[in-house]
Amino acid sequence: MRSFHPLLTDYLGDIAAALPLWMVYIGGIIFVAKRYRAHRRPSLLAMLALVILILTALVAPLAGRLVIHRQIRGGWNDSQTETMLSVVGFVGYTFTAAALALLLFAVYSARSPLSMRRAERVRDQDFPFDRPKRYPDDILPATEAPDTSIRERKE
Repeated sequence: MRSFHPLLTDYLGDIAAALPLWMVYIGGIIFVAKRYRAHRRPSLLAMLALVILILTALVAPLAGRLVIHRQIRGGWNDSQTETMLSVVGFVGYTFTAAALALLLFAVYSARSPLSMRRAERVRDQDFPFDRPKRYPDDILPATEAPDTSIRERKE
């Protein structure tokens, strides 16, 4: 029986070893997709960051394995291999850092009041049951508002 190419088996091992990371990325994409209607811009930025993280997690191990495979086949000496692995690591970490910065920006970006009202409407549609009482106005019964109208003066 013929086995897989050693490069492919090593790469698949790298991908399998990062399974907890993949679960977080996929869970993040699902969460962001569910929140897209409520907060469009932050969700779009977070989705872009997660896609960059996924692509980096796919490409960086493959690039590292290709460098090692080339050295094993006799294409590069140790110094060249070390340099190329450093370049691959630097590029991978640069993309990861950029994606994490984008994710932080998405989380802490300012939301407009219109976006917040839209989020409340979406929340009320998604959760049709009664909200828990959180505000004093919700707990205390409304009292009659004082009369503040302008009255005509009687003479």
